[in-house]
Amino acid sequence: MTLLVGVDIQAVDEVELSIARFGDKYCRRLFTEHELEVSSSSAANIARSLAGKFAAKEAVMKLISHDGTVSPWRSIEIRGGTDRTSEVGLSGVAAALARQRGLEKFTLSISHCGKFATAAVVATTATFTDGTAS
Repeated sequence: MTLLVGVDIQAVDEVELSIARFGDKYCRRLFTEHELEVSSSSAANIARSLAGKFAAKEAVMKLISHDGTVSPWRSIEIRGGTDRTSEVGLSGVAAALARQRGLEKFTLSISHCGKFATAAVVATTATFTDGTAS
């Protein structure tokens, strides 16, 4: 088994500015209905919650993207979030890219500190990243 790690950090104020400037168009381009619903349950922390999900999506993209193919934002869904646990859900292009790389399971950790959100994603694979068996 091989472990791969993707990490990202996102400034909360950048998400706040994007929401202020582009509103619903920004949110619906990047986040699924579930992600928006979970994040809006705490109106005071919407940008903070979405920043964590954005960082998590970026971390996943670092693991699945290769050969110039990039996944649409909404094909990566960060599920949960209400009980301090989150999971990665993939569909469409993201799921296909993960299968091509032999990625089988994703473990996610999201943290917030001050004005930043960070995410680390660990994926397991039974193959090397070039598709050959290990």
